Amino acid sequence: MEQLRPFKRELRSDLRISDGTVSICLDLYTDDYRKQAYLDVHCNWIDRDFSSNHTALAVKHFGTNAHTGQNIQQAVSDILAAYGLSVNETPATTDHASNIVAALKNGVRLDCVCHHLQLFWKMHGEIPSLRFLRQQSTRLQSVTCADLQNSLQAFRSNCLCH
Repeated sequence: MEQLRPFKRELRSDLRISDGTVSICLDLYTDDYRKQAYLDVHCNWIDRDFSSNHTALAVKHFGTNAHTGQNIQQAVSDILAAYGLSVNETPATTDHASNIVAALKNGVRLDCVCHHLQLFWKMHGEIPSLRFLRQQSTRLQSVTCADLQNSLQAFRSNCLCH
């Protein structure tokens, strides 16, 4: 854990000078195998050279805590505070789960478009004229999920978890 402190300090500095271009993506999910809950918080920002950056801030084992809006809000606040960010001032992209919506009620929350598209197709079935859009949203969502799974593996092995 000690060798990760310089990385975390540098990341905090990078986020501070990002001139307000920081946003987060978060998800609370349960591992199908072990039935354990995790809160995943990823961060995107644009630096002064206009380069896009992405990193996982935390994969937090949620333990036996109830998945209430208040508990999620506190966990996200703690994670963001470690990097000098505020949950109420940092835009977040999430699914539309009621507990996540409640957790971010005082901040800026955006719905994930891929989640909406997948829900639409589950409700209405395949529409031939929109097949290409469905394929693209599935590809985007699977890339995102693969990225999250890779980040989870990296965090478990390097333990930046809180």
